[in-house]
Amino acid sequence: MWIAPWPGYLSSGDCDTLSYTEIRCAGSAQGGNFAFRIDLNTFNVTLENNPGIVPTSIVYPTEEGIQETELTGKKTGFSVVLLPDGEKHHFLLTDPSQAASTFTKLFFYEGHGMKCFSKFDDRRQITGDRIVTWKVDYSCSQVNDVYFTEPVEEKNISEDENNGITTTNETNHTSTEA
Repeated sequence: MWIAPWPGYLSSGDCDTLSYTEIRCAGSAQGGNFAFRIDLNTFNVTLENNPGIVPTSIVYPTEEGIQETELTGKKTGFSVVLLPDGEKHHFLLTDPSQAASTFTKLFFYEGHGMKCFSKFDDRRQITGDRIVTWKVDYSCSQVNDVYFTEPVEEKNISEDENNGITTTNETNHTSTEA
C-alpha cells in the first residue's frame, strides 16, 4: 500500500445538469452501471433505483476549502467526490478514507483551500498520465483558491508611436488558473 489502501479510487465520470440546483451523475463500477442525483444546495445524494441507500459521504469545494459531509441512511461503502469544471461537474467514487485525503485535495482539487502547499510542477507523461509535484510551504502563506475567484480586471495599454495617443482596453474575466 503505497499511496492509498485498496480500492482507493473506484470509478469516475461526468454529470449532467438537470436544473440550476440538481445534477445527475452516471457511471459503471465492478461490471455494473449506476446513477445518482446531487442537490447542489443541500449536497444530498440520491441513488437512482435504490431509495434509502446513500454514499458514505460527499466531498465538494466551498469558499473556505474542501468540505466532507457524511450522509444519513444505509451506507454503500463508498464516497462521492464532486469536481466542478466551469458550468459542468465530474465525480469520483472513492473509498471513504480517500475522499477528503490530502492526496485528493492536492491532485483532484488542485490544492483548493490548502495553505501549506505550493505547486512546484504539473506535467503529463508520454502515456498521458499526470504527475503533479507540490512542495511544503512551512509558513503556510499560500492561497490556493481554485473554484471561487473574483473577476480580474486586465488593462492593456498601448501607445501610438506616431502621435503619442495612449489607449486602454479593459477586460473583465474570471481567473481559473490553479
